[in-house]
Amino acid sequence: MEAAVFQSSLNFDVYSLESQGTQKYLGNTQQKPEGVELPAAGIWLVSPRLYPPSAEGYAPFAVEMRKQSVPGLNLSERDLSLKDMAPFLSLTHLRYLSLKANHNGITSEVWSAISVFRDLRWLDVSMTRAGAGSDLHDLRRLSHLRYLSLYGTGLTAAALESVASLKELQALDLGDNPIERIDAHLEELAGLERLAYLSLARTDVSDAGTTPLAQFKSLQALVFFDTKITSESYPALARMSELTNLDLSRTLVDSKGLSALKALRRLTLLDLRETRTTAAGVLLSGIRRKDLKILQSNKRLKDALVFGFPSDMP
Repeated sequence: MEAAVFQSSLNFDVYSLESQGTQKYLGNTQQKPEGVELPAAGIWLVSPRLYPPSAEGYAPFAVEMRKQSVPGLNLSERDLSLKDMAPFLSLTHLRYLSLKANHNGITSEVWSAISVFRDLRWLDVSMTRAGAGSDLHDLRRLSHLRYLSLYGTGLTAAALESVASLKELQALDLGDNPIERIDAHLEELAGLERLAYLSLARTDVSDAGTTPLAQFKSLQALVFFDTKITSESYPALARMSELTNLDLSRTLVDSKGLSALKALRRLTLLDLRETRTTAAGVLLSGIRRKDLKILQSNKRLKDALVFGFPSDMP
């Protein structure tokens, strides 16, 4: 079977969407006039490049995307305004959208505009201040979302009710946000019965927050990187029987009570880097298994691991 390609006379970068929510560069239509080969799974995005600048702006790109039914749009890392977004608002078929690290942030007007994409499965608005002082009410219209990254958006507790309304969510990144009293508010997300991946990295979550998290029966990957979690959380974590990946790196956990995690028989990766655990403590805990990879190191970490997660986004 011949591989599908994306071909255009306009200047597009093409990316595939990986299971971790990251994007893999596939090529550029100017450099590959014969077409950029697309992934078999059909999960891909294009990024319009206005080089050189044109008086028509993004309008020709939107026309081309509509003509070829392009499923995803990457407008990350640029000075995006509502005027720039306007040509793309007719692409109501979009399933994948990245506005990551937009220098102008995301205003309430842009949020309202995004809500026309009712068929979105994947949305990345990380590092945009999109949640600063907002309840993100327009987010509720995107009821088919399976992946949502709100990392570093200035998110507050006021927005969690809107997030909790997204019943099809499978992966959620709430990392690096000043969510006040986050432990008490985590229970609001318990209705997300399909949630398999949750990142609370660099938030104020504490041991008290692990109790409501134990209600999340479908959680498979949980990230606590750079938080105040201690060994007091081990008993609650041990009740999360579906966990396959657990990131406790740069937390305050130690080896005391680590044996409680023996209950996590599905666990395949445990990250204990930059913690107070010791190699001897891990050995004595009895948690080591052939099918469990345990990471331990005192080397300074830049960020958390990126886990894969199950998805039926297409």
